[in-house]
Amino acid sequence: MNRKIGSIFIGITLIAIGTLLTLENYIDSFKINWQITWPIFLILPGLFLWSIWLSSTNPSKDYKILIPANLLIFIGIISFVNTFIFNYSQNEMIWSLTTFMYPGAFALAFWIAWAASEMKDHGLKTLAIIVTIITLVSLILITPIEYFQIQISDTINELIIPTILLFSGVVVIFSPLFDKKEKTKFEGFEERIESAAKKIEDFIENTFENNEK
Repeated sequence: MNRKIGSIFIGITLIAIGTLLTLENYIDSFKINWQITWPIFLILPGLFLWSIWLSSTNPSKDYKILIPANLLIFIGIISFVNTFIFNYSQNEMIWSLTTFMYPGAFALAFWIAWAASEMKDHGLKTLAIIVTIITLVSLILITPIEYFQIQISDTINELIIPTILLFSGVVVIFSPLFDKKEKTKFEGFEERIESAAKKIEDFIENTFENNEK
């Protein structure tokens, strides 16, 4: 099923791109501004991955495919908005003002995947919270600095974004540790519940057996 939908999606995409290129080559009045439309090549693969997840027989187990799917879609949309505004306003500040949206795309991708996992992937939830905090810090610190053109030292200016990226990378690498700790905690809780349920069941069975005697 996944392969069939994937083949159809790729086929339709290739036909659409081929049609657009043909129209652009043979109709003078039909021109595509690739400086604006290039983000579509990020959005289309994202939609393709979404179609695979939607056709999955067990979407709650295949939820991790939504992370790259949503990243491609969100970053594609953000890039499209940026290039569209920049193309018509020639205002380079737009790229700086939307810096917070890129970690925000990661945060949204993680939250959506966590929801699709039926809220069971606790490591992914922890990661989503951390990246959300990074997004808010970027919004609160970087956006006002760029908008009001606050003068800061070149050293600080050069370190802000790399530091955010490095911190995000470390979080991604060590995120399985969060998942392991959370699972251990919840597994212990589940074992206690099962043990209590077993004792109650044994007590009821013994009670009935004694009454029968």
